[in-house]
Amino acid sequence: MYKIFEETLFVGKQVIFLPKCRSTNDMAAKKLRSGDLEAGDIVITDHQYAGRGQRGNSWDSNATENLTFSVVLKPFFIPPSENFYLNIMTSVTIIEVLKNMIAKGFRIKWPNDIMYEGQKLGGILIENNIQSGRIRNSIIGIGLNVNQTIFNPAIKATSMKLIFDNTFELNTIFNKIIHQFEYEYLRLKSGKGDELKSRYITNLYWLNEEHLFLSSKSSEKFQGVIKGIDESGRLRVEFKGITGIFNFKEITYLK
Repeated sequence: MYKIFEETLFVGKQVIFLPKCRSTNDMAAKKLRSGDLEAGDIVITDHQYAGRGQRGNSWDSNATENLTFSVVLKPFFIPPSENFYLNIMTSVTIIEVLKNMIAKGFRIKWPNDIMYEGQKLGGILIENNIQSGRIRNSIIGIGLNVNQTIFNPAIKATSMKLIFDNTFELNTIFNKIIHQFEYEYLRLKSGKGDELKSRYITNLYWLNEEHLFLSSKSSEKFQGVIKGIDESGRLRVEFKGITGIFNFKEITYLK
């Protein structure tokens, strides 16, 4: 179903399709250890039945209805301290693909969930292997709700089919993402990180809006305004006249 990409420079030159697997990130990591994958190679499945999301959450996806895949990169040019640029680049990729389909309302919920009008449309899980002070390889896991229409009521989720009132061919969306992914990655590699960061911030969910948050550092709820991210990718939230800096798992969006 999913063929190699002849038009790209390096992404998708090997596409490994699995009818089902627990996690494409786990499978990519296994194949990397055995030397079966190079930079740009992709592992994709029709049914990821034990996918993982940020913060240890699970990623539920109906078989054959959504996109779940992982891309292998070897971003030696990125210092480990700046690895958040991979989150930025991948999040911007998905947003650009969706915006090019002529629809508004798509946002990035920090650090890397894709939202549409308050509902989760997709997620990104990036796992880096750092050795000797360098990122030896990165596995970029992407999950996007495409044709699924029924979700767990406890999860505020949506899909492209629900948004556009149309059934999509998965391979077509996959192609759009991979071509945009390579384009944005090469821009990052050529020194366009600040421009990518600016686009990421512009598309942040709740940017410059006052909302209720929960701080895990103080266990207190507070009204704050998201102002962007710092140089390490930590979230900047303004409250009580000061700007707080939050790392992963240190802040929860409430309402």
